[in-house]
Amino acid sequence: MTEKKIRVLLVFLFLPLLASCGDSTLGTDGRKRSLEKEMLTIRENQEDLREKMIDTEEDKKNLEKELENARQENLFLKRKNKKLEEDLKSKEGDSSTPKELEDEVEDPNKIDSEEYSDNEIKKASPPKKSERKRKNSSEKTKEKSKISFFLILPNIDDMSGDISRYLVPVEQELDLSINAAEEKIEHALDSLLSIGSSEYGARKLQNNLHLSSLSLKKVHKEGKTITIDLEGKIVSIGSIADAFTKKQITKTVEHYTDDYLIRLNGSEAEWRCALDKSGMCQ
Repeated sequence: MTEKKIRVLLVFLFLPLLASCGDSTLGTDGRKRSLEKEMLTIRENQEDLREKMIDTEEDKKNLEKELENARQENLFLKRKNKKLEEDLKSKEGDSSTPKELEDEVEDPNKIDSEEYSDNEIKKASPPKKSERKRKNSSEKTKEKSKISFFLILPNIDDMSGDISRYLVPVEQELDLSINAAEEKIEHALDSLLSIGSSEYGARKLQNNLHLSSLSLKKVHKEGKTITIDLEGKIVSIGSIADAFTKKQITKTVEHYTDDYLIRLNGSEAEWRCALDKSGMCQ
């Protein structure tokens, strides 16, 4: 056999083996590329998951903020509802409807003083019971009476001695004529307890009763003593301010009589011990 034939034979013998190796190499490259594509897909999916997690965290934070805002709003509504309930309880003896109450507030009393204008008076409409008495009295006479209640000067620099010197009268004119001291006390306290703000008038006089839920139940005379029955609760607004809170009421009463008795929720002791923090009052 010639050398040429031997070479041809070897080529035929090894050709399938070479083809097989080539196919194996091509298959490995294909699988490699396939794996690379799968890894790329996995990376893309991971990025998508990260973005979704970020969005989820932001949504969670936003939801927490909304929940906190809802809690704050709920607390505010609870406080407002509690105040309304206290106001309603203080007017249990008043059978007037909301519409009737609105009609009564439309014509507030005017202050007869050079220091105050009609626009400076707060909504100070008395309860319907007192309003009924005023209407009945006004039918009998066209004369007008004046009443006074007491507020606090804005600048207090010395708490020694008699602090009543910081209480000043505010005069109001009524559309009726009254002479009895108990009637004047009733109208004066009605107006005082109806002021709903801490400041009053151009001089910014202070009203420490604005947070209290007090209302006047009745004023009546027994012998020579005038008894004032209050209902509700006196709210503390600070140790110094509390020294003037009850004095606004007593000073208003003492403007008309020295012989009087004040009861809170039917109890003289409850009035006497209101705002007392010593624990010794009985």
